[in-house]
Amino acid sequence: MPTTYKVLGQAASSASSLSVTNKALTSNVATLTLSASHSIGVGQQVSVAMDTADSAFDGVRTVTAVTSTTLSFASVASDVTSAAATGTLTAFEHTTLYTCPAATAAVTSTLTICNRSNTAAYYTIAISDSNSGEPATSKYIVRNDVLTGFETVGLTLGLTLDATNKYVRVSASNANLTFALFGSEIS
Repeated sequence: MPTTYKVLGQAASSASSLSVTNKALTSNVATLTLSASHSIGVGQQVSVAMDTADSAFDGVRTVTAVTSTTLSFASVASDVTSAAATGTLTAFEHTTLYTCPAATAAVTSTLTICNRSNTAAYYTIAISDSNSGEPATSKYIVRNDVLTGFETVGLTLGLTLDATNKYVRVSASNANLTFALFGSEIS
């Protein structure tokens, strides 16, 4: 049966915002309490913007520990006693770029990533057996690589997807990245 080379999936990065209700910093570890439970994972990039600028907390951060309503990250700064605070935390969620159909294999060839803004952004790519939550550490193909402003990159992947690893998942550190996956489906 002939195979057809085609666009397997296209997606734009997406982010969700959560409200910060408390902040603390002890021994160079910053901890934020959020107003609601979250699904942010260790190693994931988040952007923090406190309502009153605070360099110990503000910026793009890599999460080092989580509970259902808190997260922590490294911050080399003086200790801050736990206190009520307001701000916004933006989490860059994994989006399913492609799902391999049942009883089908897919061979990917190229993944193109385009940064539509002049601000650099981090991105991740993973294959997974689940289309929700944080991919397992062993499933990452690219983790937190940087794409400069208005840059486009094409990655030659050569992955075969099936029922075991059927999802290609992507995320970015801002909402201005576009992903396009090319390849063939074989049934």
